[in-house]
Amino acid sequence: MVDAGHNPAVVVSPGGRLTSPAIPKGVALGVVEDFEFTEGRFHLAPDTTLMLYTDGATDARSTAEETFGAERLMAALRNGDTAPAALVSSVTASIDAFAAGAPQEDDITLLAIKRKA
Repeated sequence: MVDAGHNPAVVVSPGGRLTSPAIPKGVALGVVEDFEFTEGRFHLAPDTTLMLYTDGATDARSTAEETFGAERLMAALRNGDTAPAALVSSVTASIDAFAAGAPQEDDITLLAIKRKA
């Protein structure tokens, strides 16, 4: 796995335990010509889910101009089902409820991958 300036991936374990794999940080893709990214590896244990997301998820704003932020995202991940589709749906619902109709300023992309036992 390579980190090209993205938000840190989150591993969601059964019971809501959250961790981030130790992946070397890189600069945003395309910012530095010929930048050499460092590959990182980690083990995804059975029954755990890997969640990847763009900064649009944490930067989503409410009508009061408050950002959703990493803490709310982590709470949504802790409280969600670890099945990928259900987890993405519950996080999206949390962001939508927080935004309460405020215009979306950035893309919100969520990808959940679960390793089965």
